[in-house]
Amino acid sequence: MAATTGHQQRFGLGTQSGGVATREFFINSNGITNARTQIQNQGTYGSRDFRAESTVEGTYTAGGTVELNPRADDLAFLMEYILGGAASGNDFAVAESLPEMTVEMYRTIETVKVTKAKINSATFASRMGQELSLSMDIQGCQWTPGITFASISGTLSTQAPFVHHQAVLTIGGTAYQVDDVNLTIGNNLILDRFYNSQYRVDLPEGNRTVELSCTFPWTSTESALYALATAGAAATLVYTSGNVSLTFTFGKLQAAVNGPPMGARGSEVKMPISFVSRRTGSTPSIAATVDSTP
Repeated sequence: MAATTGHQQRFGLGTQSGGVATREFFINSNGITNARTQIQNQGTYGSRDFRAESTVEGTYTAGGTVELNPRADDLAFLMEYILGGAASGNDFAVAESLPEMTVEMYRTIETVKVTKAKINSATFASRMGQELSLSMDIQGCQWTPGITFASISGTLSTQAPFVHHQAVLTIGGTAYQVDDVNLTIGNNLILDRFYNSQYRVDLPEGNRTVELSCTFPWTSTESALYALATAGAAATLVYTSGNVSLTFTFGKLQAAVNGPPMGARGSEVKMPISFVSRRTGSTPSIAATVDSTP
């Protein structure tokens, strides 16, 4: 019997209104699954055993984390679903609601569709010597097996992924060196709206959170970050690969900055900082620009 291996899987996304996937992605892993529950009647009948006849199906959830190394043209498709706002040229703004997606998956021996899906959170991460990764927690409503995966292999990107050394982090007008970057955009969906349905009927948005964590070297340059605190500062994070680029613009980064821990003799002192980006005036907590034209 042939083994079932992960390289056989496929993953595509499309609009909810269209009802089918229209773009396929290179993915590193796919944790979207159908998590079912059972309800066991607790009535007594003179035995410590539970009766199989008294067990019924409960609710189920469809969702999980998908990880990939995004290309610029991938992000031109995905950013609207992460931030909420439709593209205006290359620019994406946040919105109070998120568009719904159709997810189609070829899971080696089964083909499944997940409907009315949204991105619960998206984490962009890079570190020295590695590609930029994107982990998306995608949550949906109904799980439908037995579909035919769309013929969209021609939509796979031919661009290269971004890498860490292409990143420039600028805070308050000063560019800083960083060992790593971890940016999480949380839409914090409400995940328990089942009502009288076996599956979720919708996924309303909760509070938006934007968190940026970086590890800095500890020099006189980085001492200026102490002044951030509550006052905060505007910032940008830019990845540039040839003619294509990805830019995140932060309204105001704020952080309670502590002095770095001192390591053992011979070890370099580093300063990890976790920022929160918040709206300031009419400037939102985050916006994105994706230039995907080579």
